[in-house]
Amino acid sequence: MMGETWAPMLLVAGSYLAMFGIGELLRRARLARAEVTRRSNHVGAGVIALALPLLFDSPWPVLALAVPFVAFLLATKLIGWLGSVHGISRRSAGAFLYPVSIAATFVIASDNYPHYAIAVLALALGDPAAGVAGERWKQHSYSAWGQVKTWEGSLAALTVTTALSSSVLVLIGVPPVGACVTGAFIGVVVALIEGALPWGLDNLGIPLATLASLSAAGSAVSAVLTVLGAAALFGLALTAPRLPGARRRGRPTQRAVGSDAE
Repeated sequence: MMGETWAPMLLVAGSYLAMFGIGELLRRARLARAEVTRRSNHVGAGVIALALPLLFDSPWPVLALAVPFVAFLLATKLIGWLGSVHGISRRSAGAFLYPVSIAATFVIASDNYPHYAIAVLALALGDPAAGVAGERWKQHSYSAWGQVKTWEGSLAALTVTTALSSSVLVLIGVPPVGACVTGAFIGVVVALIEGALPWGLDNLGIPLATLASLSAAGSAVSAVLTVLGAAALFGLALTAPRLPGARRRGRPTQRAVGSDAE
């Protein structure tokens, strides 16, 4: 039994290390800047995480993987290694929260794979979509807890999360209209949470908000309360004072406290 558990654990750990290695090679060869490799790792880590419920029927192997990976990321940050992840000018705890987020999502939803997949995809693809859109179309900005984000980025998070959620729901047999309505509801909540949480905290907030939305989707009252709660957090973030050095997504600066793509 132990051997059956260790083999997939080693496979998952090796996959993540290979992903980091490829990103580091690309950065050192100057084929991609740190923001690009970091975002690529963000997507790749989510894709690998989609396989976890298929490999493990208990949360313990996932927790046993998450703890050393958090330690690994903290250690490489402290000693100045792994620039493909840490070599960004903005302040972010997103890299350290990512393994925690995947482990928490697994603990909560691994017994319901569609919900797990939607939450992981919202994190792996919806969140980076906000960063990409914020870099390319940074025309309309807002400040959340002093971090300058863009409405274009929030719209991208909403659109991508809605499309992904709706697609998964249709695949499991939910009628298209209902799937689109639920997907849009999830997209709105995720966009509000992504916009409200600065410095990489959205890496934890997005999947948890997604799972909360899926749980609330069956009740109109619960759905309204969920949206109101997310909107209240977003409104609170908008009223926070802007900090010196805050920036829009993707704008280079030496004192950046910009929006996170991971």
